[in-house]
Amino acid sequence: MSNHRKGVLIVGLGVITISPDALIIRLLHMDSPSIVFWRGLLTSIGFLILASILYRGRMRARVASIGRFDLVVGLLNGLTNILFVTAITHTAVANTLVILAASPVFGAVLSSVFLGDRIRRETWAACLAILAGVAVIVHGNFGGPNLKGDLAAFAGSLCTASFFVVLRRRPGSDPVPGITMGSLFSALVILPAVGTFALTAHQFVLAALLGLVLLPVAIGLIATGPAYLPAPEIGLMTLLETVLGPLWVWLGVGEEPSRASVLCGALIVAVLAVHSVFSLRGERELRLSGGA
Repeated sequence: MSNHRKGVLIVGLGVITISPDALIIRLLHMDSPSIVFWRGLLTSIGFLILASILYRGRMRARVASIGRFDLVVGLLNGLTNILFVTAITHTAVANTLVILAASPVFGAVLSSVFLGDRIRRETWAACLAILAGVAVIVHGNFGGPNLKGDLAAFAGSLCTASFFVVLRRRPGSDPVPGITMGSLFSALVILPAVGTFALTAHQFVLAALLGLVLLPVAIGLIATGPAYLPAPEIGLMTLLETVLGPLWVWLGVGEEPSRASVLCGALIVAVLAVHSVFSLRGERELRLSGGA
């Protein structure tokens, strides 16, 4: 099997694995702080198990080497966890996933500001089109109960973009310690707001499935992708979650996205897909010209 096919298989499996996240949050039937707490706590345990497998006899040395970079990654990851759950529990799943899908383009803009990356005209055009789509979604909920969730999703998209910009500042860096700390950080920060820590057997099974299995496995697989695929292709593949997430929620709990969410979501996904294709083509042409 070629490296490209291996990368497609790994990243595709990771995206499919993480896609039921929103459905499981819906099925928990818990308040937002309780979900953040259990999701964060169990995910941190899941990543500790993953870390023990990755590092084996080097766990103590890796813990001792934790520095400011890991703390920043953890802070951004923890904030993203809190904002994601807040968004899912306060607005439509389709709204949340569509707005979060915009994070790669926001990341490109942040990279130009903080890392000095040159941004192509098509990236600026994509950013403006995506912002217009997000503005239509948010504007439709002004004064309504979904506004808080839409704004949380937008803030989460910016946090996710910042997370990847920080990782780009340290190419080849290991994000596992930061993600582990971030998951635990989100659980500890939300602790005072948790009304009850009691879980039914059904809720515990769902929370454990999400935190101990799905999230560590999915993030581990997607994080492996850059070893086999260029970033634009990975970004293109992760758009699959924007389609699958609302589909699972519709099949599982009957939540139908609004017409505005569908139309703006289709616009944003199309813009991101076209942008990723052009970015991928540009990378291939650069490699060919460099090889010549």
